[in-house]
Amino acid sequence: PNPNTVTPQDVIGWTWGELTRLSITASENLKIRFNLLALVKNGASDECPSYDTKIEQGDLLLVIAYGSMDWKKFEGELVRCKNSAQ
Repeated sequence: PNPNTVTPQDVIGWTWGELTRLSITASENLKIRFNLLALVKNGASDECPSYDTKIEQGDLLLVIAYGSMDWKKFEGELVRCKNSAQ
């Protein structure tokens, strides 16, 4: 069911801006419809975090995706996209 709560691992240390930009490319590459909804820090949901907000250990992401959401695969694609953009 949507929305999904996922636990970031490979994107720890990224900014919300990086995550937002690369999510578009990753979703296009994987051919899934995906949107970030909110960043959850210390149990508080922020639906519009600053683009320079860092993703930290213990944070959660609220996301929505059509079809089955394989977060680990998606996160791997995010990393691949970031590495190929550098």
